[in-house]
Amino acid sequence: MQLVCELLTTKEKEIETIVLVVGFRRYQGFARAFEPCFSVTPTTYRKAFLLKN
Repeated sequence: MQLVCELLTTKEKEIETIVLVVGFRRYQGFARAFEPCFSVTPTTYRKAFLLKN
């Protein structure tokens, strides 16, 4: 999950690309794995981080 967070905190890769890089086939499965760990969706996590910086 650390790699996922690092990838989400930049705009270098689209979220759909990150999903594939970390081994998921679809965003929905990725989001289901991500959300229990961080209490937000990957998209919300990225937006919140980018707004802070």
